[in-house]
Amino acid sequence: MADTYDAVIIGAGIIGAAVGYELAKDGKKTLNVDALPAAGYGSTSNSCAIIRVHYSTVDATALAAEAYYDWLDWHGYLGPGGSADDSGLAAFHATGCLVMKTAHNGRLERNCEILDQLSIPYEHWSPKRILERLPLYDLKSFFPPKTLEDDSFGEPTGGAVEGGVFFPTAGYISDPQLATHNIQRAAEAHGATFRFNAKVTAIPTAGGEFVFGAGVKAHCSAPWEGRSGAARVLADSEKVTERSQSGGGMSTSAAGRSTSAAGNDDPAAGYVDLCRLA
Repeated sequence: MADTYDAVIIGAGIIGAAVGYELAKDGKKTLNVDALPAAGYGSTSNSCAIIRVHYSTVDATALAAEAYYDWLDWHGYLGPGGSADDSGLAAFHATGCLVMKTAHNGRLERNCEILDQLSIPYEHWSPKRILERLPLYDLKSFFPPKTLEDDSFGEPTGGAVEGGVFFPTAGYISDPQLATHNIQRAAEAHGATFRFNAKVTAIPTAGGEFVFGAGVKAHCSAPWEGRSGAARVLADSEKVTERSQSGGGMSTSAAGRSTSAAGNDDPAAGYVDLCRLA
């Protein structure tokens, strides 16, 4: 007998798992499909696990800022299902984040403008303030970067850092793969299904080895799409449209409600009749 789902999510990294969790909490029957053997084994595990709110667009900044509070209350966000994970819980370390002002990043002026729009706190740090807090920091300029083979590697190039911006609503996750596993368990507690060691090879309009009727499709495997062929599969399906959301693990996206925007504004527009898995 064929299984049917309200949503099929391609990928079970931090974004894919959180999309499944948010939809399952909303009463949807979901399936996450991932080519790897467990949740968070791809680019999520290779990420630097940084949680930040300074992005170059208003939407991304707002979503990350909202999700920051889910990281702060990780136990509450996961609920009883995720919090009971036998593997333990990932820990969020709220350290804040200091980014140096350079000509290359526009001295962070655009980021600060967005934060002002959203009333997100930040602090301008002078060189003196930086050295007070981080006395080991070398404020000399070493730009542009050089390779190890360059005889002048490690030599200053003139000038100095003009200051930085400290973002208090930032930090890092102790274990990004474990955080994803926590979300998987939380999603499963709401009836979500995860299928691993499985690849999406086609989305035909009739027939198929496995049949899934899906009202919502979310493609959350962007870092691997060129290798997996998922992007080609989705593009070849005339009934599938999608709104792209960059992920690349937690270095570019927080978990929680920030990922629930993936997919389509109109669920009917992203209808997937059938999904064949390998």
